[in-house]
Amino acid sequence: MSGNIKVGWGCADITPRGGPVSLFGQWETRVSDVIHDPLTANAMVIQSDGCRTIWVACDLALISKALSAEVKRLLRASLPGFREDELVLSATHVHTGPSTDQDWFTALLDGQPDPPGAIPTAECCRQAAAGIERAVLQAAAAPELSRFEVALSHTITGVSRRATYRDGSAAMYGDLHRPDFAGMEGRDGGPMQIIYVRRASDCRLTGIVAAVPCTAQADEMAGYVTADYWHTAREGIREELGEDVTVLGLIRSAGDQSPHTMVDRAKHVGRLQGEAGAVEMGARVGKAIIRAVDDVIVTIEPDAAHGHLCAREPMPIWGVTKEEYEAAKKYIADGGAGALGPLNEMMAYSAAATRIRRYEGDIARYPVNIHAVRIGDVVFITNPFEMYIEYADRIRMACPEAFVIDVQLAGDEELGYLSTQRAIDGGGYSTMIFSCALDAKGGDMVVDKSIRLIKSTFACEE
Repeated sequence: MSGNIKVGWGCADITPRGGPVSLFGQWETRVSDVIHDPLTANAMVIQSDGCRTIWVACDLALISKALSAEVKRLLRASLPGFREDELVLSATHVHTGPSTDQDWFTALLDGQPDPPGAIPTAECCRQAAAGIERAVLQAAAAPELSRFEVALSHTITGVSRRATYRDGSAAMYGDLHRPDFAGMEGRDGGPMQIIYVRRASDCRLTGIVAAVPCTAQADEMAGYVTADYWHTAREGIREELGEDVTVLGLIRSAGDQSPHTMVDRAKHVGRLQGEAGAVEMGARVGKAIIRAVDDVIVTIEPDAAHGHLCAREPMPIWGVTKEEYEAAKKYIADGGAGALGPLNEMMAYSAAATRIRRYEGDIARYPVNIHAVRIGDVVFITNPFEMYIEYADRIRMACPEAFVIDVQLAGDEELGYLSTQRAIDGGGYSTMIFSCALDAKGGDMVVDKSIRLIKSTFACEE
């Protein structure tokens, strides 16, 4: 394990420029030329003796295969000694930015053409990759010997968004006032996990890593480009703690979580959503990060262990039986649903189309990219899913030797939701085959691999 840890920071604009943007993240097409606030790529490069970690948090819905490949192509040419396995790209999951790929393994109605007049998807990918490269090169140019301060904030952000009913069914954002409402399917999100990075020579704050158990979709239906709550949060943090402080905003596992208030919503008070919701959530997150600087629980010195392991594990995809395949073909042939009809029809059509594609295809296993980055006793463990919080709990509780920070939507590409068996049995969006690369058995495999990877970062110390 390496020591003498140095950290560098970088930031670049990745807002698509040159015309209207097709906003990615909802069912309907939204094309807008209004930029409410910029999308950014915030980079942290950790350099120690013989080890380097390059982490870029992007104001995007997802990390696509095309974007990851383009960033790696650029860095191979511009960053000396670059290795693909040292790069972590993660998304804040805004629903108000561009798509960077049209070839998704899991997607609703994938392969749709770019709307007329919008910046092409390929151009959005090119611009985002170029911005990410700029942020990385800036961060890699002047790393400084650094120490780390770890803190927690128990400010509420993400809450469980899946309602269950007495018949065993469940629904995302389901009606909580139904007489058969049985409760929420899972727990609310846990604390924000925060690391303050300070220059070792004078203890000056240079950057903050903040892992929030809540996706950036408070303003998810907006008709303009916005970084959602992270814009307000970063602005408040910089105003209070320094204009040159970079904030690496990460999303903890939150596949069944939401920023929209559910069971605790007060009478006559709507859900926390829209522009006002993003501002309120951003202020909440920003203030919590500012306050927690006084509640540090552990300090990690520059001579601590630093390690980075990356696994690209082929895992069995959510498969399809012959009976399911035949039923799906009949459903499509009978015209039982339209690709662009009401939401329920769109989901039924997508489920049937996905079953046909997977049964007739030749892909039985799909690579799942997982990173484990260790700094002292802190280990970041990534996953490329919208992972249900139960899986993250299992990973963290199996590794008491580490302060585990779980980060979703990170890696070479996003692979849809990773739903529990209970959720799949309950049904509803986020548990259907078209939105999941793996089933619950695959989820167990991801948990096991993540635990082994975390423990390996400690075994390597010997």
